[in-house]
Amino acid sequence: MSRTLDSGDAQYANILALIGVDDDNSTVREFKSGTALTKETGVTVQSGNYGYDFNVKQNGAFNGFGIDLTGLSGGGISIDASGSTKPISVFVVFNSLNATGATADILGSGSDTGYPNIRFSGTNNRQITGCLGVQLTGLQATNQLAASTAASICYTFKYGDSSGRNLYLNGSSIASGAEAGFGGTGLITKIGYFPGQGSIDANIAFVVILTTQLSSSEVLRLHNSLTGGGNFALLTGGGAGAAALAGDAHEIQSGTGALTTSIVLAANAIMKPSAAGANSWPAHHAIYIINNLAGVAQPGLTGIDYALFDGAQPHLLSAPTDKGSGATTLSTGELSLPWANTTHSNGQVGSVLISTTDGTTTQSPAPNSGYAPVTVSP
Repeated sequence: MSRTLDSGDAQYANILALIGVDDDNSTVREFKSGTALTKETGVTVQSGNYGYDFNVKQNGAFNGFGIDLTGLSGGGISIDASGSTKPISVFVVFNSLNATGATADILGSGSDTGYPNIRFSGTNNRQITGCLGVQLTGLQATNQLAASTAASICYTFKYGDSSGRNLYLNGSSIASGAEAGFGGTGLITKIGYFPGQGSIDANIAFVVILTTQLSSSEVLRLHNSLTGGGNFALLTGGGAGAAALAGDAHEIQSGTGALTTSIVLAANAIMKPSAAGANSWPAHHAIYIINNLAGVAQPGLTGIDYALFDGAQPHLLSAPTDKGSGATTLSTGELSLPWANTTHSNGQVGSVLISTTDGTTTQSPAPNSGYAPVTVSP
């Protein structure tokens, strides 16, 4: 079954296009339209840090092999950033940047038009730049994307705005500036190179184009949702859990029999009070609302063992920074776990493991356990 856009995400309505590898680990798809895309000569699909990716390749100094978008309705992705009411954000997730030619572009068109684009240029041809079309000048950061480095890069653009251009690397701002009224339009027909311009060799997990100027907090949220195994806030599915539930939730069941009070943890749950604001939590507490499989909050669950880790994926786990037993959910279904010893700063991601196990393999009814990433908040 093909992955789909997550209709419950806050950015769902703003997604113009989202390109990545489908759950067959082979098909490169534009997920808004559901269209399977053509991989040009030599483009391969393989697994990487953030999940499966497609490898776009160089083809001489001024050409490349990438993803052909001409099979989409209209012959490509039409971008319009020509006015103050038409902001655009481009969010690209790399598993690796391997090599670049001069002025190497991510989005390619048939002509030099004014649509927002991400490119590499400058020092070692690896400086991160937000530009229009194949414009040689643009918003260039001092940051370079090193070889074989997994990263997300986001460029946000708003025509004529005093803070209309912003570049982000891994969720953090690296450059910003005014936009002087040069926005335009473009029909994107390639991913991975701009015909006649510099080429790139890179492993790309996701390319997202949104019709909004993403805020810094939204850019960070999207970056933090990249927890490996193809997990991404804008898409359903992924590979972080034994069984995928609604949204980004995952659960683990041991033993046999029907689940009744399964612990379900939402990935990247915010460690702050619930929307009702009824509770005031200390700094660095992990706050979750525990639901059953029907999505009903589970108050009064007792005997919960827990461990909190600075690692954000199972293979990165070492000794827990904080752990305990006997935790109980509140009347709201919230579970508050102290995370006093994390080395993370605000915005970084660790993970939490909770279970009702008694430590035996014969427990009846079978225990329920949950694991999920969690973001540090003040």
